[in-house]
This record gives sequence, C-alpha cells and structure tokens, in this order.
Amino acid sequence: MVSNNRRDFIIKLASASAAIAAGGVLSACGGGGSSDLDVRFDYGVASGDPLSDSVILWTHAKEGDYAAPSASIALQWEVALDAAFATVVASGTVTTTDSSGYTAKVDAKGLTAGQNYYYRFKAGSRISPVGRAAPYRPAMWLTSNWRCSAAQTTRQAISMPTARR
Repeated sequence: MVSNNRRDFIIKLASASAAIAAGGVLSACGGGGSSDLDVRFDYGVASGDPLSDSVILWTHAKEGDYAAPSASIALQWEVALDAAFATVVASGTVTTTDSSGYTAKVDAKGLTAGQNYYYRFKAGSRISPVGRAAPYRPAMWLTSNWRCSAAQTTRQAISMPTARR
C-alpha cells in the first residue's frame, strides 16, 4: 500500500537530496576516472625498429612521485599524418605497470613506408610530447646498411694484428 502523506514525502525528498549531494562529493574521491590522474611523461617518447609498414613507439608514464609505487596506468596512443592530430591513422591502448617499469611499448602497424608520422600518448587529460617517426623504404635501408657493413668490415680487417709465425 502506497502512503502519500506529508511525512513520507519529506523523507523521500531528504533522501534524494542527500544522494545527489553525496554523489558529487564521492566522485571527487577518485571515482572520476583516468582524467584526474597526475601522470607524468618525464622521459618523453621514442620510436625505433622501423619496418616497411610499422614502427615501435615507446614512453614512460608514471603517476605522482617516482620513488613510490603507483597503480597501473591505461594509456591511449595515436599516430597521425599531422602534428595537430587532425588525421589519426592508427590508435589503441596500452597499460603501464610496476613490473614493466611503467614503460609502454607499442607496435604501430599499417603504416606507409617513407611517410612521416606524428605520435603521442594520452592518460586522461595528460598528453605526452609529440614524436615523429617514419617506416623505412626497404631499398634505401638495405643499400645504406650494405655500404656501412662493407666499410666496417674493411676497417676491421685492416686494423687486425697479423699472426706471429
């Protein structure tokens, strides 16, 4: 049976008001998600190991004090054709943890050889510095490595001491 008296109305109104007020207070206690994290990208970003269609992207992301352990951090990564990230061509998520030293390593695939790309990592409202990477063109890379390897082998052969008889 539903009671519609003034006392029940005031109790329900007070309960609803308390729930609404507590919701705002409780969300400030850490329930706001990753946008409230104090993530630091003090070591910047790096790229390496380029192939014709991919490149490895790296960053170090830590929350708060570096001496103290922190929780794992979910990062979003983006690869774009322009530094303003208007044309994002690849993206995904990666998690840093204490066991990985709070480093994130991503194999960004589906890229075009010789094309310059810009990349960054994000944790909530925190954004890493922007890096630039380019997958290599196979013919140019092989030629330059061949010349370097041949020159290095010749230098090593010349500098080797002769065997004593």
